[in-house]
Amino acid sequence: MTPLRPAQAGVTLIEMLVALTISSLIGLAGFILLDSVTRSEAGLAGRLQRIDLQSRAFALMARDVEGAHSAMLTDTLVLTSGKRVVTWRTHETGLIRSIAAPDRVVLDQRILDEPATFSMQQAGLVVLTLTDADIWWHLPLPRGPAR
Repeated sequence: MTPLRPAQAGVTLIEMLVALTISSLIGLAGFILLDSVTRSEAGLAGRLQRIDLQSRAFALMARDVEGAHSAMLTDTLVLTSGKRVVTWRTHETGLIRSIAAPDRVVLDQRILDEPATFSMQQAGLVVLTLTDADIWWHLPLPRGPAR
């Protein structure tokens, strides 16, 4: 004859459902945490890329200003270095750099795809403002005939 099984030897259906519910909640919490971290990383990567583009634009403009013999600021920043003329234009959709040299086609480059403006707060100092990002850079103009 086989012995009868004791009442406390197994797991009841209620205990199984409680364990399954707790495991599901832990899995769901892990998924939500992973999704949140992934979204944060994607947003941060986009911001870092934008900051990198802005820094490159400023470094390029600073190099153009340093190499110029004269500068003139109206709606555009015109930098002259020998026979080469570099023009920086701001537009509501971006920042454009044009390079003109004798016997060459004018080269236009779109540097930034965000609104920007030029201003001169004091003599010899041009300010580039990126309006959407509330960022501005100050550039000292060359000592030649600046206007």
